[in-house]
Amino acid sequence: MPSSVLAVADALRVLRASGLPESRFKVDIATDKHMDTMTQMPDVHEIVVPTDYSPPGGCKYKARALNYAANASPALHHDWIVHLDEETRFDVDTV
Repeated sequence: MPSSVLAVADALRVLRASGLPESRFKVDIATDKHMDTMTQMPDVHEIVVPTDYSPPGGCKYKARALNYAANASPALHHDWIVHLDEETRFDVDTV
């Protein structure tokens, strides 16, 4: 299983264990290619960056994906967005 899928599964586990109602959080994953493994996690919204997407300033790699996701996300103006990469973990105290 890819490390990004494990990171998402871990994030969902921690969020659910935190006591925060599930209606108060949402997990999105920004990726350069569709990940079929994400279909196993219906609670996760996958944002696929188009291959021809060129962000302002020409950023690359993770910054490019995050730049696209920030504009493609269904998050509202008052929502908090926390960007994490697949190596970053958090715990219930962070939530």
